[in-house]
Amino acid sequence: MATKLKNGNYACSFCGRSYANMVEADSCRGKHNLIYFPLTKPELSSILQFIFTRDEELITEALVKRLQKYSRAISISPLTTDE
Repeated sequence: MATKLKNGNYACSFCGRSYANMVEADSCRGKHNLIYFPLTKPELSSILQFIFTRDEELITEALVKRLQKYSRAISISPLTTDE
């Protein structure tokens, strides 16, 4: 969902680009080809720590399997179409 700005415009919730109306801002978000999947706060923290330290022990096997599952699901059936 777009974010309403103080000047009355709306911002894309991903890139922050400003638009005159909410529909355009939401359309922009849709063009970013985003995916969403469940992630716990501790998992997010572990991923960020891994990025900085490269300590593979921070990434659990369960998290890797879930990421792989979502990756396969998206590559099999894309969320967007070119219609």
